Amino acid sequence: MSEPMKDLLEKVDAELQVHFPEVHASLQPSVTEERLQALESLLECQALPEDLAMLYRWHDGQGGGYSLNQNDNRSFLSVEEVLDAWDFLNDPEEDVKPPISPTWLPIFYNGAGDYLMYETAEADRGRLIAYWHDADDRSVEHESLESLVMAVWESARKKKE
Repeated sequence: MSEPMKDLLEKVDAELQVHFPEVHASLQPSVTEERLQALESLLECQALPEDLAMLYRWHDGQGGGYSLNQNDNRSFLSVEEVLDAWDFLNDPEEDVKPPISPTWLPIFYNGAGDYLMYETAEADRGRLIAYWHDADDRSVEHESLESLVMAVWESARKKKE
């Protein structure tokens, strides 16, 4: 992970501890390398993007139904939850509204069928796409994971004001 991303994640941790201790307490410990390899196996011989690996080395998702970003209602999924959600969303037997892509990894979830997807395909790698279960639009919500982490940090800092 880039140094700016690492620094930003440390700032998020610090702000959440002070201003949103219940959200900070909901963060799970770092993922194991074995679980990261399981995630990488979904990518069909591609390496797991470094920013995504760093996010999961920071924390392996969160529990308790809290939102990591105080400006939206999505929780950070653990690697296990990402694997389960990916299987569900890519199962042709499930009633999933297209468009959907096997190159999208669901990393945030709102509990109502809507995800924030990390694009793993080379051309658009790192973009975060909003997947709304009842809409056709699949807009890019963040150009990068770093942009999302910056939004999380800014939302945690606003508690000060």
